[in-house]
Amino acid sequence: MPTAISRMLQGRSATRLQNSRSLWDRPYSLSRLPATLRAAIAASDDAAIAIEFSRAVTKRRLGVDPIEIPGAHSTFLARSGELAGLLRYSMG
Repeated sequence: MPTAISRMLQGRSATRLQNSRSLWDRPYSLSRLPATLRAAIAASDDAAIAIEFSRAVTKRRLGVDPIEIPGAHSTFLARSGELAGLLRYSMG
């Protein structure tokens, strides 16, 4: 891979990592949530986002406990039918 392309990709990766971290290292920007139904679905076996983290963040930021679905990070691929059912259920 040419050096210029390698540097460009490294810069983009660093920027994405910095942006993804910044979401969690500061207070939530809204003073209050809109008056609407809220739900969160989290994968219980996710190695990228621990279920304990999902529980804490959704409770603190959304005021709800996540609906837990078995599976890893890509439940939309591995358990698409079950996920679709949970989405329909959470919509009322």
